[in-house]
Amino acid sequence: MKYDRLLRLTSLIDYISSAPGKTYQFYADEFGVHPRTIRRDIDALSEAGLPVETSAGIRFINDIQLPEIDFNYNQAFTLMIALSELKRYTQFGGELTEVKKKLKETLPDKLVAMVEEIEKRIGIYPSRPEIATEISDKMMPIISSLINNRRIKINYYSFSSDETTQRKIDPYAVFFRRRDWYLVGFCHLRNQLRMFRFSRILEWEHLDQYFELPNDFDLDTYVTECWELMRNDPAEIEVKFSSDVAQLILETEFNKQEEKEKLADGSVLYRVQVKGWKEVFFWILSFGGDAEIISPDWLRDKAKGEVERMLEKYN
Repeated sequence: MKYDRLLRLTSLIDYISSAPGKTYQFYADEFGVHPRTIRRDIDALSEAGLPVETSAGIRFINDIQLPEIDFNYNQAFTLMIALSELKRYTQFGGELTEVKKKLKETLPDKLVAMVEEIEKRIGIYPSRPEIATEISDKMMPIISSLINNRRIKINYYSFSSDETTQRKIDPYAVFFRRRDWYLVGFCHLRNQLRMFRFSRILEWEHLDQYFELPNDFDLDTYVTECWELMRNDPAEIEVKFSSDVAQLILETEFNKQEEKEKLADGSVLYRVQVKGWKEVFFWILSFGGDAEIISPDWLRDKAKGEVERMLEKYN
């Protein structure tokens, strides 16, 4: 059984439990598949022992309950805090709130009070929280296409070319980084794997075409191969940071591919290999005279050119 069908079956159980009586066509439209596919899914749930009844809409004869889970103090405390923080930055805030509410009902009142108090004093702020609502109209349709490996057609605005193009995309994954959500997928217009910012997807449409997710695709690998977001020519970069900023460089992980070496004079030699040099380049420049590009030579020359441009402006 394919992974995407497992996700659909799990979603079906939730749907049927919360809103019984829906039709095959309703679920076909919801998941972007043929009604026959939903019939096969319902048959699979029935074969798995779930009491499905279909004579007057699809419903369970008895309520479906997941087994209770026992949490120790640390596990419950950590989960409560995680739910509180995560709901700020996702489109699934409503569901997370319900999960948190149900978890509270299983915990001692004293523990709940402690968690509610500590929530006021712990915060994670990777970006503006209102971003979650800005992409609400795009998140669920794209998630639906991911679950079903269904091709989509989008009108996409490119900032670099200042043009809007129509593209057919095989959506592989979505992720949040810095200030927005991104879609990773195979672009049939460019004939390669590309990344699309949600805020620049102007229109989208599900197509009656499907694709196979490549076995070698891994979202973590794809994201961490670049410095932040920009992907272009790969580069192996070596930078020397002065002793004034050495501690900052040593104590912070900037990239999974980095290597650091503390030198005798207190400075740090920093090496990193990424698919895309531009973001690294401007990060290095942000340290001003406390950073010196050692290699490659062409990037060192670019730094010289940038310094000369700055001198011209300030002179």
